[in-house]
Amino acid sequence: MNATEIQGLADPESATVFGGVRLAYIKAIGAADAYARGLIPQDAAIPNDTKLFMVNSADGTPLAISDSWAGAYGAALQNALVPLSVH
Repeated sequence: MNATEIQGLADPESATVFGGVRLAYIKAIGAADAYARGLIPQDAAIPNDTKLFMVNSADGTPLAISDSWAGAYGAALQNALVPLSVH
């Protein structure tokens, strides 16, 4: 799985500009929570206890989800976003 395979999330071009910079926040999320929020398809073969990494715009809109922090970071960079980690 990688961030470009995920469908149904917001277009990175819609990311909120904060102080002239398009910020993206990377946050860990469990697959069970991602399923519950409709971020991944219910028929995806991802175990509920899998740790995923969600890329959000500055206003909290989900933009992408990945199975690795590096994948989420790369997805943000590829879409001209400045990635920040959220703990």
